[in-house]
Amino acid sequence: MNWNSKVSSERSVAATREATREAADLAESAHQRRAALVVADHAVGVHDCRELLTMLGLSDFGAGSRQPVARVRQAEGAG
Repeated sequence: MNWNSKVSSERSVAATREATREAADLAESAHQRRAALVVADHAVGVHDCRELLTMLGLSDFGAGSRQPVARVRQAEGAG
């Protein structure tokens, strides 16, 4: 194996790792989104919903931190 093929191989592995990490992040966002929706659906009111989301560690999953809906929906379809 020469030096060029080794560098190319390492770049390929790094790109695969990055793609895998991004897919995992999207899947986690989709999972958190579904969990937050289930909690909101079963909450008695706004205060109850906020308290439950905070207890479950989903309170920071708000409108400002959401990924584009199309990407989250794509991850939901893949998982």
